[in-house]
Amino acid sequence: MIHDDDLSLLELLSKLSLEFIQDRISFVRQADLEEIEIDDLKTALAEILKAYGTYVKSIRQGEPVFRVMKHQPNEKLFENVSRIYPDPTFLTKLGRANRKHQPVYYFCGEPGIAFHEVKIQPGEVATLLECRPRNDESPRVVPIGIDQLLSKHGVKAGGDFPENSVRIQHLLGNNADALKKYWIIDEFLTNQFLKDVPNGQEHEYKISVAIAEFLFKFSAEAASIDGIAYPSLAGAWKHANLALVPESFHRIYQPFACARGKLARLLPELGLSFDVKEAVIAVGIDPDGTIRWPKA
Repeated sequence: MIHDDDLSLLELLSKLSLEFIQDRISFVRQADLEEIEIDDLKTALAEILKAYGTYVKSIRQGEPVFRVMKHQPNEKLFENVSRIYPDPTFLTKLGRANRKHQPVYYFCGEPGIAFHEVKIQPGEVATLLECRPRNDESPRVVPIGIDQLLSKHGVKAGGDFPENSVRIQHLLGNNADALKKYWIIDEFLTNQFLKDVPNGQEHEYKISVAIAEFLFKFSAEAASIDGIAYPSLAGAWKHANLALVPESFHRIYQPFACARGKLARLLPELGLSFDVKEAVIAVGIDPDGTIRWPKA
């Protein structure tokens, strides 16, 4: 699904001492997340994120992405895809990569996992949106945790993600010192970005938001970064998600297909069973985002 850019990872890591990396990580780990500001965390992590952010991958051309939005009890059919995109008005809490009222576009590489991401339950109605790249566009993403967490389950991410560890060893020329630094940084960022945060404890997202914001605004050489690729917790770490900057999403992707369904029951192995009588597939999506549903 993705291929990587060969940038100066070794050069940047060589400028960081192991003691400096460990000091920055220790500072962030010990921070009072209820009190510290996100910008202070970004400052503390800036130098190690500069090195980490040089390892950029591009999604393979033509790969679709999926997003699901659950319906309110009184909602029948969504009129426009904007209803499925994140609405800043309702983003009242921190998310994995977003501040309050600041949308980040979260998408999945697999349609079924998109339903699990919104924690759909039997009897609930939701609409699935499929988006595909415009022309030959392809997002540039920083992978976080793709290799380690997936390898624990003995699987590869949906979309045929290559193993990061093999590429990192090649990029760093098997330099033991650089490899040690990289994997210390990678383990810390993976643990923080994929932290399972319970409801009511959203301040714990401050570190992952700091990581995301820095990487979103960091440019690797002449090109900017469009988002982050990471394993899906809802998908049992067997599938990949994307967190994309809104501007990058709209530049790269366009709506392709839409369908509404009512979940009948959850099945083993992340399976889903929908009520066929309630299923509705859109006949098209207009350039302005209007969803054209079949006439009753």
